[in-house]
Amino acid sequence: MVFLVLGLLLGHYFLSKEFGTGYLTDPIVIYRNGGYEAIIIFDYLLYGLGAMAVITLVVLYLSTLLNILFKNAFANVLVGFSLFLVPNLLLVWGVNFSVFHPLKYIDFSSVLSGNLSKELGNAQIDFWYSILWLVALCVLLIIILFVKNKLSYLQTQRTLSRSV
Repeated sequence: MVFLVLGLLLGHYFLSKEFGTGYLTDPIVIYRNGGYEAIIIFDYLLYGLGAMAVITLVVLYLSTLLNILFKNAFANVLVGFSLFLVPNLLLVWGVNFSVFHPLKYIDFSSVLSGNLSKELGNAQIDFWYSILWLVALCVLLIIILFVKNKLSYLQTQRTLSRSV
């Protein structure tokens, strides 16, 4: 997160040096509440920073879960990429399986532009909707990790109590 903020500050420095300080107040159009709305570029960058933080947490917890389930790094990478590619493959084949839609919310630029909402045929998909689903996915992954670790701990305790 520190590097994201550092990159944002360095980008601001170089762009303000090149174009002046008013470029962050220029408008940009995003998709919100079933319609398009103009916001300033600075707000768009804050939305992107927030989305990247939530996406980073989802990927972190997912990779931790995959690392616990599969003890092979190659299998983790293969299964992880497959999970993120499955929604795109299903849409190409004409299958609209809504369980995999939250994995498509990771592409936050298509969410903000409204392209994902049109592609999936759901007018509700905007930034806050996608962030809510990604946070719910993150909480679900945390619960799964907690239960998996708790079961492993209880099994270890039972094994130790039998051996004593």
